[in-house]
Formats: sequence, structure tokens, C-alpha cells
Amino acid sequence: MRTGFFRRLVVTLALLGGTPVWPQAPSGQEPLPSTLPLRREEAVATAMPSWLAATAAFALLALGATVFVGRQRRWTWLHPMKLRTSTGRELVRLSSQALTAQASLHTVRWHDEELLLACTGQQVTLLARRASRAPQGEAP
Repeated sequence: MRTGFFRRLVVTLALLGGTPVWPQAPSGQEPLPSTLPLRREEAVATAMPSWLAATAAFALLALGATVFVGRQRRWTWLHPMKLRTSTGRELVRLSSQALTAQASLHTVRWHDEELLLACTGQQVTLLARRASRAPQGEAP
């Protein structure tokens, strides 16, 4: 995926800069025989069309504006490396115990309650629920 992106980027930059991307045919080629029924015209070196440069500039401007507005409005998909954290740690795993290869018990704290959960490959079952005890560092 990255190779295709970089290839397109190089081609776009080369077109904007006016440099040829692919090698040109050698100028020392033999001309075609005059017996071929072809209309012959002078070979003219054509410059890059101005609409192509204008379209590329407009596309880059639109992309830059989208990113700028998105960051101002705090769109989360524009911040892939930023962790999406909640206001606090509502769910905390207190302990876990594996019973078999596919079954385990977990004790979690969720919204001031401690839950005992049994987990298998197919389901999660609530076994017990109680009010949360105060953490060891705090007074009750």
C-alpha cells in the first residue's frame, strides 16, 4: 500500500515539476517507411497542460484545508496516534485466574462495584456482585 502511495506521489511531483517520469524513446530511431498509410505530422514536444497543474494545486489545497478544519474541530480520525481515553478508569481488572485453556475467572471493579465474571469461549457469566471496597491507599 505504501509503495503505491509513494509511486503516485513521485509521478505527481514529476508532472508538476515538468520532468519526464518514464524514459523517452531514443531520438536516433529510424523513421517509419513512407509506404505505410499514415498521416505524418511534425513531432512537437508538448508541455504539461495548465489544467493539470491547476487541478493538482486545488487538490492539495483542499486536502490541507480538510486537515486544518478537522484538527480545529478535533476529529478523532485525524489523530491516529493519540490515545482515545475516557474521563476515568471505570473498568479495572483486579485479578484473573485461568481454569482451563478456554475458561477463566476475572474480578473487575466497575462503577464502585466488584464483579466476579466467568469467561469461556462462548459466553461471559456474572457469578457475584458486591459493593467495592476502598483501595488500600485511601481511608474508608
